Amino acid sequence: MSCEEDGEMPAAVAEVLENDDLLCEILLRLAPDPSSLPRASLVCHRWRRLVSDYDSSVHGGAGFLRRFRRRHLHRNNPLPLIGFLEQRLDQHLHLVPTLDPPDRVPPGRFYLRHDDRDPFRLVACRHGLLLLFYTSRNKLDTILVWDPISDDRRYLDSPQGLSEATMAPFHGAVVRTAAGADPKPDQYSQSQFQFQVVLVATDATDYDQPDTHAFACVYSSETGEWGDVISTPVPPDDISRHICMVYPAKPAVLAGGSLFWLLMGGEATGLLEFDLGTHRLAVSPVPVDMYMFDHGGTDSTLLRAEDGRLGFLFLSGFTAQFWNRRIDSGRGGGGGASSSSSWVLGRTAELDKILPLNSAPKGLILMVLGVAEDSNLAFLLTPLGVFMVHLESFQVLRQVETNVITCYFPFESVYTPETSIGGGRERAELLLDS
Repeated sequence: MSCEEDGEMPAAVAEVLENDDLLCEILLRLAPDPSSLPRASLVCHRWRRLVSDYDSSVHGGAGFLRRFRRRHLHRNNPLPLIGFLEQRLDQHLHLVPTLDPPDRVPPGRFYLRHDDRDPFRLVACRHGLLLLFYTSRNKLDTILVWDPISDDRRYLDSPQGLSEATMAPFHGAVVRTAAGADPKPDQYSQSQFQFQVVLVATDATDYDQPDTHAFACVYSSETGEWGDVISTPVPPDDISRHICMVYPAKPAVLAGGSLFWLLMGGEATGLLEFDLGTHRLAVSPVPVDMYMFDHGGTDSTLLRAEDGRLGFLFLSGFTAQFWNRRIDSGRGGGGGASSSSSWVLGRTAELDKILPLNSAPKGLILMVLGVAEDSNLAFLLTPLGVFMVHLESFQVLRQVETNVITCYFPFESVYTPETSIGGGRERAELLLDS
């Protein structure tokens, strides 16, 4: 069945639009905004049928929606910031939408449930994947990697090499990996759910402990196994008379091919870097002028700088300092764990000039609750509420509608109209806004 047209079109264009396969190839290139496919489905019944196909008899059972998600998930272009995740006291995850209509997904769509298991902690959110740690008797028991839109899940046992040791609390990160070239028709589903998990920790559990080491271990969904445990010493100066551990309230940042975590020993004292290419682990200092309590600081966080390298945001009162990490030798990009590095002060911003803080009570502090890597946005806690701020332009995008003050995990992914967050498929209400 063809779509009715008000006027004539060139024969070559009409021939393309009448071919389902060719038309699908065109529609696959629509922007990954939540409203893109609902808008396309309004053209006619045929277009609606094509963009609503989840499981197809062609392409090895991979319908248009699966192919659309896979195409955009594995491209280097930034994904839409659908919202941010909160872990509340009811042991459920709630996602607060941040997009404007017609891309704003109805708030009811963001109530994420999971299996009733032991207490869990949301650790990371990247590329539309969540990383959760389940604990039993205060020890890490099970790790869950979850795509809440497709509801693909993988439960992992903790690696024996780390779980047998006495260590400070574990941290980790998840990275979606490409399956290489386009998959074979019968591999679409599994190719969409390829990832790596990096688990890190330190062995510092005693104030009098003379030597501290950091450890890392990598799980690959391609092999289905954990790799060998990797370790590196933590320099004594970074311990600063405190137990040195990976900062649990600050998620890792992916920059230049490496993952970075903040180390803390009473304050932010160093960086733990894991090179995803070489699997090398290293510890390096934060900017020398950024030891928070010595310099009147209130918060600090890692972020991806404008050039794709590692950046560091330091808050002191209403002043924000943006520092950039420069590689002095070795490879470019994130620098690799074998490169030496230095810090250069970039921009300084007076946040009371861009936020309505003049009427704020004195003595209250600012905190960064979360950073969206691809969107270059920060969720900033102020005395007047939580604001979403663009880190490059310093533009305040909006005040966030939430009463929950916790660590925010920005959710950047591809939301398709036949899926509901948390699994299952349903007709999207986005059509009403389109």
